[in-house]
Amino acid sequence: PTMKVAGEALAFTYSQAYALPIVCLRLFTVFGPRQRPDLAIRKFAGMILTGEEIPLFGDGGLERDFTYVDDIVEGMVLAIEAQGAFDVFNLGNSHPVRVDHMVETLARALGKRPRVKYLPTPPGEMLLTHADLTKVHHALGYVPKVSFEAGIQVFAQWFKAQM
Repeated sequence: PTMKVAGEALAFTYSQAYALPIVCLRLFTVFGPRQRPDLAIRKFAGMILTGEEIPLFGDGGLERDFTYVDDIVEGMVLAIEAQGAFDVFNLGNSHPVRVDHMVETLARALGKRPRVKYLPTPPGEMLLTHADLTKVHHALGYVPKVSFEAGIQVFAQWFKAQM
């Protein structure tokens, strides 16, 4: 978080010093087709299909604000078209999902049963990420449209086609 805040402060400084219109976007757990292989949903999808154990921290109750890529792109387009000197907006789904529920939903979409291994939660691990969309909704009209479950279905279809 410190680096993000520092980056936003630098962007604000440049915006003010050089009259640059700058919008900073905070993206919340983006997922969908062509997702990077090191991120949880894609990584876990591969593990589910190969029967590997999926490591979950704690009791699986960590919550993430999974946001489908199409909603993120819509928010980016709205931000590009925004008027103003400087602003920071959250782009997310605003409906946190437990990680154990994510694994179960993903496994159902892939047609397999997951094998889960519970591990101690590392110090400093965020228990919850949740995008407050109040500001971006009022300023830009951003409203995510794709539910987590619908996005997982599209991702799973794409992922199975890659195998």
